[in-house]
Amino acid sequence: MAHDIFISHSAKDKVTADAVCARLEAGGIKCWIAPRDVLPGLDWGEAIVKAITNCRAMVLIFSSSANTSTQIKREVERAVHKGKVIIPFRIENVEPSGALEYFISTPHWLDALTPPLEEHMSRLAGTVRSLLDGLEEVPDVQESIPPHRESTSISPLQKMPGSIPLTLVFATASIVIALAIMTFFLIGRRGERPAERVSVILPVEVVRYEPPKESGDSWAKIVTEARRLRAQGKTSKALAAFSKYEDLFGEKYPSTKRYVKTAQLFTLQCEALGVDGGAYIYECLPEGAGAKAGLAVGDIITGYGGQTVRSTKSYIESWKKMKEAKKITIEFLRLDRPGHFEKKSTTVDHGVLGVRLMDI
Repeated sequence: MAHDIFISHSAKDKVTADAVCARLEAGGIKCWIAPRDVLPGLDWGEAIVKAITNCRAMVLIFSSSANTSTQIKREVERAVHKGKVIIPFRIENVEPSGALEYFISTPHWLDALTPPLEEHMSRLAGTVRSLLDGLEEVPDVQESIPPHRESTSISPLQKMPGSIPLTLVFATASIVIALAIMTFFLIGRRGERPAERVSVILPVEVVRYEPPKESGDSWAKIVTEARRLRAQGKTSKALAAFSKYEDLFGEKYPSTKRYVKTAQLFTLQCEALGVDGGAYIYECLPEGAGAKAGLAVGDIITGYGGQTVRSTKSYIESWKKMKEAKKITIEFLRLDRPGHFEKKSTTVDHGVLGVRLMDI
């Protein structure tokens, strides 16, 4: 499956990369990120090259770690080689050096040095969406750029068909893309230098997380901590806590990956949804009352019989309060493919739903 964005990041910047990925996917932007999207059995290098080839643009999580990473340099080189737009997302106050200085140009920075992280991710998401919409508007220009060959010093834009004046091509491409992405446009390179691009630099203060080799934390403690951080408005730390949960238990419990993705998207959108928690369905018996009423794995119960459900505990309390009722309305959220939650409701007989729940 083709992706819109390839997220290039150092392993030390995993928390930020996961948060960026979750925010972009919440906006309907399909992302490719390692190691999540490396298919089992596929060579790592082959997976990276294939993903860069099939993506439409690259978001580079730029930091001191990325600046010195050989892997990042290779990924950026491949992106430039294949004519991809690169959007650096700067999380530390460092300048590109060495090979990265050669490959990426940063003449237009958006100064965003202060928290919160969410504001900068929202601006990035808006920029990426505008960029993708702009690329869709000029397919002929994109298709007319042949692959770059290392054996020649002629740039891709200089190799346009001779019947089209080069100055006209530059002017047309610049105007159309500039209008689409608010002055963030492509600039053809000169001489033997790789193609330069006006890059969006969004420096942010970020919380780092290094997965522990050993941990005595239980999944319940980690989820409780993530919920506590979210309630305090510490969204980036909450996202990091959910990432920790996946790192520690993802291999043992395959359903963890789906839960963590849902929890991170829920963390980013819960305020807009007007909720602050819920009961996540991680198992739903096919013959149970819940399944027959339309509930499914991945749904988040937020209301039961008119009572607000913020956790599994509050669900049980609501269930007890409504024990005299015959029919119950259940309100829940369902995550659709583009990464948005849809509010839904269903009516069931009061009783056992046949589902297993956990806090989210």
